[in-house]
Formats: sequence, structure tokens, C-alpha cells
Amino acid sequence: MLSKDTDTFKLPDWYSTYKTQIYANLHDFKTIKHYNLWHDLSKPWVRTVDENNKVHYPDHANKSADMFLEHIRNDETIARLIRNDMAFHTLKFEEILDLKLSIQDTCTLLITALAELHSNAIANVFHPILKIESDSFKIKFKRINKLGFKILENLDGFCNV
Repeated sequence: MLSKDTDTFKLPDWYSTYKTQIYANLHDFKTIKHYNLWHDLSKPWVRTVDENNKVHYPDHANKSADMFLEHIRNDETIARLIRNDMAFHTLKFEEILDLKLSIQDTCTLLITALAELHSNAIANVFHPILKIESDSFKIKFKRINKLGFKILENLDGFCNV
């Protein structure tokens, strides 16, 4: 069972508009659990630090999906979700549409991207300098709010559910 307790979260406009359709179209709990558990699997192996001491994880989503398939389970659905985990964080509207994701994949990835945004913001609360309402959070929230609406409104068959 997925908790729908969102009282303490800043939620995008598309969430309240399409909440019923989103929850009706999520992957099953086991799929979501394994996707979220393993989506960063490759990070220890792909981690790099640049000349400014900034940490990067190049192509970690694809590498994590490959490692998942090779070492954890032969489940293409979970691997596809892992592979596309960064879509709502990094891709433009047209690029996401070009992925030709199913309604289930889109809803699961979009809700996970929102959860990851809040998770990162909450983790930053414990950092002495950063705050939950940081400029970074505000920028990313504004982006996912705009992008989520645009994606859901252009997802074939979604608004008819």
C-alpha cells in the first residue's frame, strides 16, 4: 500500500488536479519498491570528482539498470524505470515524449521525481548551511510543476482515465 499522506509536502498543481488518475496508473507496489531500492545501484562505481571538488555520477541511471539486470533480477520493467529515473530531473518536454513511456511508467517516474525532490530537500535540512526552501529546491520545484502538467496533459489516454 502506498501512503498518500502528503500534508507536510509542497505539492505541484498537477498533483491535486490529477491525483486520482496518477494513483490509478502507478505500477504495483513491488515494482515501485524495487525500482526505488535499486535506482542508484551504480553510484559507487561511477562516482567522479571534478577539479572544483563537485561530485558527479555520469550515466548512473543506465549503468544502474544494467547492473540490476545482471546482478539482481531480470525484470525489464524495473530496469526501464531505473534507466529513465533522471528523465523528469534533466530532460525537456519533447525529450520525455520521445521516450514513449507508458502511462504507468510516466506516473511512477513523475511521483518518484517529486519524492526525490522532497527527500533531497529534507536531507539538506540537516546540513548547517542549506535549507528546505533553498533556491535549488525552488528552481527544481518550479520546473517539475510546469513539466508535470505539460506531460500529463499530453499523455495519450491519461486524461480520459
